[in-house]
Amino acid sequence: MKKALRGFTLIELLVVVLIIGILAAVAVPQYFRVVERAKCSEGMNWLGGLKTAQETCLIKQGTYCTSYTAAGGYGIMLGTMKYFAMSNITVNTTPGWVITLTRNTPAPAVYGLYVVTYTHPTPTGVLAVTCSTSDCTNDLLP
Repeated sequence: MKKALRGFTLIELLVVVLIIGILAAVAVPQYFRVVERAKCSEGMNWLGGLKTAQETCLIKQGTYCTSYTAAGGYGIMLGTMKYFAMSNITVNTTPGWVITLTRNTPAPAVYGLYVVTYTHPTPTGVLAVTCSTSDCTNDLLP
């Protein structure tokens, strides 16, 4: 007696490929968003350390430091960033300071090369960190 040959039909295989394609179309953008959010957190953590260093500088000198290396000289290890390049610190008379971090490697197409600006203190006192694109502000910032 002959055994019946079993297998998948072409339609069944096409349906499986279609389902996998739909899942990939949804999952890949989410994956890039999560990865970019992790890379952006590097800059946010660095800014937190800089803020602490600047407050220490203000207490010891009476003014904010004008460079992140001087601010880091107070026992706070700021380190270097892999994904961001920082600008010089701009100190104003409020007293306050501003620094910008520029994404130095291409991010996914949604975000591109964005710029994060930290202002301390803010005029309204509500949000200190802003981003150059609305997608960046909505998806990446805390």
